[in-house]
Amino acid sequence: MGTAAFIDEMVFHQLLHWHHFYDLSTSDVGLVSDGLFHAFSWFATVASLLMVAALRREHTFWGAAFTAGWLTGAGFFQLYDGLVQHKVMGIHQIRYGVNLVPYDVTWNVIAAVLLLAGIVLWIVTARRAGRSAKPTRAQA
Repeated sequence: MGTAAFIDEMVFHQLLHWHHFYDLSTSDVGLVSDGLFHAFSWFATVASLLMVAALRREHTFWGAAFTAGWLTGAGFFQLYDGLVQHKVMGIHQIRYGVNLVPYDVTWNVIAAVLLLAGIVLWIVTARRAGRSAKPTRAQA
């Protein structure tokens, strides 16, 4: 989730200037909210990388599970942002002064694809892990 939040904040907030994390107040409040959002994304990313480093040190890191988790987290974050923050809470939109429908559809479809890909990869990874954990006839 931290990586997805970081990319969202860098691209849509800082580079394109399409919105702030919180757009229901002044521009100054919006900038502060962006700073807090950016800090959260960095803390989440650094914490995740520390966990990855620990798993690698213990030789228990599994790339497929990591990728499944990244896809699931990124998809969930984007879908939550697109549905809850954009539509239910209305704290910001993707962009202002344009027809939002193509932006909303694109945002939420990409989020759903990421989330679904992560879930599918979790299932495939779990099945592979289950097969490799079962003893073969030669071992039994």
